[in-house]
Formats: sequence, structure tokens, C-alpha cells
Amino acid sequence: MSGLLTSVFTPGPTPPLVKGLHLSFAGLLSVLGALAVLTRGTQGQLHVLALMAVAGALWGSVSWFVAELEKVKREREEDAAREAPAGAGEGEVKEETEREGKKDR
Repeated sequence: MSGLLTSVFTPGPTPPLVKGLHLSFAGLLSVLGALAVLTRGTQGQLHVLALMAVAGALWGSVSWFVAELEKVKREREEDAAREAPAGAGEGEVKEETEREGKKDR
């Protein structure tokens, strides 16, 4: 639980945060699924099914966005590794990456 709380303040998608995201959406959809079963044959079921569709679409779009963020992060790390001079130490590469990050802002 503490890993999830500290990952909230860490930039980018962290594994505990992504796991919490998936568990939250799975819980939401399971509650809505139970409500759909309980409201069978009433007008309320249509509303619950609509909420399930919206929640499922939101889960999919957020998951896609997290995957894109991870892809961009991986590409930047690969670019930084390729552009690093042959004799550069890790400190120099880190400074160069930080400078590039400030340029993008």
C-alpha cells in the first residue's frame, strides 16, 4: 500500500500505480455487473449497462494512454543511449537527458 502512495508522487506511470488503476476499474466493473444482475427486467438496467460501457471505454482509453507514455519513455531512453558519446559516463548522459527534457517543456 505504501508503494502505491509513493508512486502517486513519482512522475510517469509506475507499476504500483498501473496495478492500482487496473484493480480499481475491475472493481468498478464488477460492482456495475452485480447491479446489472440485480436490476434485471427494470428500466434501471439500461442505465447500469450504459455506465458499464462508459467505464469499460474509460478503462481502455486510460490503459492505452499509459502504454503510450511508457512507449515514449522507452524511446527517449533509447535515443539518449544512442546519442551519448562513446566515452561519456552515466552522469553526463543523465545531464544531457535532463537538458533535453527541459527543452521539450
